[in-house]
Amino acid sequence: MGVDKTSNHQDRQLLLGRIARYCQRKCISQQELAKKAGISRTFFSNLQREKVRWPQPNTLSKIASALDISAQELCDCDDEREVQLRLAKDDNSGAAQLDRRTNPVVAEVSQASPELFQGWETQDWDEIYSSFGVGGALTEEGVQEAAKRINEKRELLRKVQVIFETHQSEELVVLIENLYRSVQPAPEFYQSEVDVTQD
Repeated sequence: MGVDKTSNHQDRQLLLGRIARYCQRKCISQQELAKKAGISRTFFSNLQREKVRWPQPNTLSKIASALDISAQELCDCDDEREVQLRLAKDDNSGAAQLDRRTNPVVAEVSQASPELFQGWETQDWDEIYSSFGVGGALTEEGVQEAAKRINEKRELLRKVQVIFETHQSEELVVLIENLYRSVQPAPEFYQSEVDVTQD
């Protein structure tokens, strides 16, 4: 079901969330969307701050067209509510919720630079939200660096998966086992710690 211009604050937030999700899928920022739709660059922040009560049908059509969806799909706040409930259910641990409140800059950077987060899955988002910068929450630069590291790891794991399906899988296993042993403390390390604590 769609919404009209008498919609309340919650409906506006659902619309903004829906637009942000479609922007992520298309790997474009809200500024790029505004340019593509031929609307003011300040439109989305005005909607967020309730300077705009509800977009005019013409504006909604332009945004939907720029996202390659119908205006009805764009304004389907019931569907967006279900999506957000599903996401909340998938991510209902207290630690994850705290991480998201601790690192609010992640959401801002993901909207400004959606290409950094293309194809991300739940565990990638959990990892970046649980990251910390020097002295606390991540800065904008810290988020970008953390996202790049996660992308490097994703690409490396993809390559490992490809190699594992080839005739070189045995060599890969040997290499990984050797590297893994080289970074693991020897068992006597743990034994010496136990001995120290018993003294």
